[in-house]
Amino acid sequence: IKPVVRNWNKPITIARHAYGDVYKSVDFVTTRPGTCTMTFTSDDGAEEKSVIVQKVDGPAVWQGAHNKDSSIRSFARSCFQYAYYLRIKVSDKTGVLAKIAALFAKYNISIVEMLQKGEGETASVTLITHETRELAIRNAVSKINALEVASVESVLRVVS
Repeated sequence: IKPVVRNWNKPITIARHAYGDVYKSVDFVTTRPGTCTMTFTSDDGAEEKSVIVQKVDGPAVWQGAHNKDSSIRSFARSCFQYAYYLRIKVSDKTGVLAKIAALFAKYNISIVEMLQKGEGETASVTLITHETRELAIRNAVSKINALEVASVESVLRVVS
């Protein structure tokens, strides 16, 4: 996609999420001239806002959509992709790395580099990922921390 601003050189994210948007929208048809207004009233009555949507001279179709601030922010965070550096404390047992790798695969996280240090009962595994969604990393970290054989000690976002 070519940006309208020709000197724009940053990534452009185009996305849609579905908390409120269209699937929770409302619509109706009117057949006469008139004015459509939209009104919000808080549950406690402390806030009320009303705005004229449009004045029409005949039949019209009206649509109303909404979204919660928390949903918009959560979605925006999940869209941005970065590489990540993770340090994970693991039990030095057969199959532990396979469990971690399976979780990364489940969330479509690709590993650029891995280093394991330590001998004995525990080891430290350092991973660097390719760019991936923050939500994917959060989900994987949560699942890794739920394993009895591993715990994530640090997660750093790599910004290039």
